Amino acid sequence: MGTSRYFVCKKCNKREWAGSLFDALRAIANDKGPDCLQCSSPRRLELGFTFGLGLGSYEYHVVDCYLPDRITTWNDKEDCKVEFFPFLIILKGSQTEETDIWLPYWHLHHRLGGIRTKYGQWAPFMNIMTYKQLQAKAQKDGHL
Repeated sequence: MGTSRYFVCKKCNKREWAGSLFDALRAIANDKGPDCLQCSSPRRLELGFTFGLGLGSYEYHVVDCYLPDRITTWNDKEDCKVEFFPFLIILKGSQTEETDIWLPYWHLHHRLGGIRTKYGQWAPFMNIMTYKQLQAKAQKDGHL
């Protein structure tokens, strides 16, 4: 999961804490990313990741962000509504300038006391070429 998250103005470079990562990504996916409060220019979302297994920390910015056209919903065993929000996020690394993808997901669990947002903790992160190779293999076999 992105540990640090800031909106950064493309013009004046003003940095502002992005708040809820789910809300920030959902706004970008819905083409409603916030403009700079200081100069009204577009901003981009910058994320910092700390990877395990000795890989270290890296900074990225969100190039694009997608949600499915239709959000899957169901009722849990207590008859509360659950919504599933899977994202496809295209990232550009600031250290390597490589393009990567990140597939985070959230569940919105509607309960009597309100909505509980749950982050899916096993979100894949990979180089976009790896993703394209996997997709091409599945497409070749008729799955896509």
